Amino acid sequence: MSERIPLHRRRWFFRTVFVAVNILVLALIGAYLVHRHFTVLAAAFDLDDLGRMDSASTIYDRRNQTFGHIYLQNRDPVTLAEIPENMIKAVIAAEDVRFYEHGGIDYKGIIRAGWQNLIHGKVRQGASTITQQLARNTYGLLEKKFTRKATEIYLSWRIEKQLTKQKILELYLNRIYLGSGLYGVEAASRGYFGKNAKDLTLAECATLAGLVPSPNNRNPWRNAVTAKNSRDGVLRRMLESGVVSQAQFDQARAEELAVKPRTFATTDSYALEAVRQQVMNLVGFDKATSEGLRIFTTLDSDVQRVAETSLKRKLDEIERHKDFGKHQTHAQYSATWKEAERKLQQQMAANPKTPPVPVSTLLASPEYLQGSLITIDNADGGIIALIGGREFKHSEYNRATSSRRQLGTAFTPLVYAAAYERGIFPGTLVQDALMDNRMVMVGGLTGILGEWGVERASNSYEGLIPATFALVKSKNGATVRFGNEAGLENVLAFAKKAGIKSDLRAYPATFLGQSEITLQELSLAYTMFPNAGWKPQGAYLIKRIEDRTGRLLYEAKPGSRQRVTDENTAYQVHNALSESLKWGTAADAVRRFGLKKFPAGAKAGTSYRSTDVSAIGYTSSVTCAVWAGFDKPQEIYRGAFGSELMLPVWADVMNSAAESMKAVEIPKPPALKRVEICYSSGQLASDRCSEISESTVGSPRRRTTYWEYATPSQIPKQICLVHTGGSRPLAQQVERAQRIDPGAVKAQRVVDLDAILPVMVTASAVLDQEDPYNAVRPPNDPTVPVVAVPVAAATGPVKPGQSAGMTEIRRAKSVLPLDNDPGLPTEKIEPPAAIEFN
Repeated sequence: MSERIPLHRRRWFFRTVFVAVNILVLALIGAYLVHRHFTVLAAAFDLDDLGRMDSASTIYDRRNQTFGHIYLQNRDPVTLAEIPENMIKAVIAAEDVRFYEHGGIDYKGIIRAGWQNLIHGKVRQGASTITQQLARNTYGLLEKKFTRKATEIYLSWRIEKQLTKQKILELYLNRIYLGSGLYGVEAASRGYFGKNAKDLTLAECATLAGLVPSPNNRNPWRNAVTAKNSRDGVLRRMLESGVVSQAQFDQARAEELAVKPRTFATTDSYALEAVRQQVMNLVGFDKATSEGLRIFTTLDSDVQRVAETSLKRKLDEIERHKDFGKHQTHAQYSATWKEAERKLQQQMAANPKTPPVPVSTLLASPEYLQGSLITIDNADGGIIALIGGREFKHSEYNRATSSRRQLGTAFTPLVYAAAYERGIFPGTLVQDALMDNRMVMVGGLTGILGEWGVERASNSYEGLIPATFALVKSKNGATVRFGNEAGLENVLAFAKKAGIKSDLRAYPATFLGQSEITLQELSLAYTMFPNAGWKPQGAYLIKRIEDRTGRLLYEAKPGSRQRVTDENTAYQVHNALSESLKWGTAADAVRRFGLKKFPAGAKAGTSYRSTDVSAIGYTSSVTCAVWAGFDKPQEIYRGAFGSELMLPVWADVMNSAAESMKAVEIPKPPALKRVEICYSSGQLASDRCSEISESTVGSPRRRTTYWEYATPSQIPKQICLVHTGGSRPLAQQVERAQRIDPGAVKAQRVVDLDAILPVMVTASAVLDQEDPYNAVRPPNDPTVPVVAVPVAAATGPVKPGQSAGMTEIRRAKSVLPLDNDPGLPTEKIEPPAAIEFN
């Protein structure tokens, strides 16, 4: 008979069982409630968000070449079929070797990782599966809390039930962050290796897979050694997993880590920034940065590249000029910028939660020499190349489209066009002589007008010359007189009609470009010369925008062309500007700077005291304008000319543009007649219009004529009087001079203009009782050297042995010599022989 268990013991046992059962029930209820909670919580997530990824919008140039991107996350989603098998194997081997075996959570992996971490006393392995990482990155489950981890696990189970393994891989490989602002394997492949993901080698696939755990620390641009070690580790795991052979492993491991140079096109390009701003205005911020739009622009990648390289090289060269002085240089500011950047990075490393601060907010604005450029399609105003400044990250201000500057003598073709339009003959003789600054008021109210627009340091007044020659040679005094003859109000009205929207000062100084306008305004105005008097309504950048499926969202409709002037006027100015490239102020474009031989026209520009230098010109297809100067206008250096500094850049860009946009001959309007004009009289040439050069004894006679184009109403009616026994028509010229330039006539009574040579301006024209230019001296002053000067109209009839409009020896004020000028100019100024404008 068994021993009977005491009652109190039996009660304790049943009580224990009861408590245990209750605890179990409560635990099961709790587990169910937790399970239910997280199941409901996981079910609340919209799985469609897995496929909703911010996708970079791609910008294409006019030849459908990729020009840049707009994005918050630089991503270009592709299908799994476009991802190489080695990329898939590498990621699985590195991140989730049991991916095809588990249902979202790798329990064996969790145990293995926990054991390894316990042995080493620190976290060395993670156990998150590819599915968990996809859930975490998609829904921002980044907090280090149990609830976040539990939500991630339940969400991973749900994803595994709803999606195939292949779809999960595709979403994951398109979403992962791989450093340097690159998301997904396609964007990373193009960013690091310059190729599509489908073309990656095994070693390159392993490199990208190795970035996943720590994309910033293993970045191959920042730390190539770490990136290579990480790559080799992934290759070793692939070998251990049996997905690559020993031979494949050895070959890939022996491969050098070769990444392409890092570029920052989306952050340091004025052209791309202009596109980005316009796209956002058209379709909104969200669409522009996240929906993978296809943006087709008018830009040309090749021309843009040439423009940026050429302008940068020239500006660097200018800063090395011996007379550049103590101006801030780009290199000096860049060094300051880098130091500020370094200190900012140190501060952020010390305080990771500190919001990032742009370096530009810590430094003063740059004061180094700036430059800008714009190239426009003559047909519709499409912008082919755009540079708004020296370096975008230093200053985002676009000087090509927004900055109003005194572009100097680059403006003068509009003055001549206004005159021709009013019927004034391009061969009209105009006085190139000393001018009282009260007629112009450049740099001051009184004094003598300085010469700076002639685009060379040594210059001589030439007396009466044809207006066309004044434009070709960029003669300031003659231009002002010709502008007065056209009428100030008429010139201002013509400029407005040509698209100059900036306010122009109602003073003759505007004739010489002393009113502030934008580079874009002037370049659009210039398109009338190759366009037979028409101009595009405006400049634009974006042709059309499509979504990722190809659906049209926006299409540009360039405005109808605007008639600025008649085709005859446009061609007459074009003739002068084309001659400027042959023997005028822009001739060095061909002689020295490599401009290829195709039909073109150009004008260099220099403003008072050389604060702004420019060059602008065109072919039948494109117009390009380029500028340099300081944001706060100041002299670049004494003797800085647009023809020397900006013309080389213009030539480079025009050569590049001509490769894809053919430059053809600009046709002459049928109404224009080709007439031979005597340079000395401005009248129709006769058989007797020839002279013997004074400089060479026994030299043959040479024609004093050139060819001009004119409408029937402009053609002179008088045969040359100078060479047919008459005299130069002084009465008519003096009468005209009194009408359009009374100040010059007054100055003639004060000083013999024939005894004065133009000089470089050295100070502002603030003359009251002084003469800062040292320009006026008694003609018999023995300290004044003897040089060759032009015979002006006031000398009267031609003397025996002296050629009208030529030179004679007399005493004149010296020109301030340059350091490399051995002496004063002594050459005679003779009219070109039968110059043809065709």
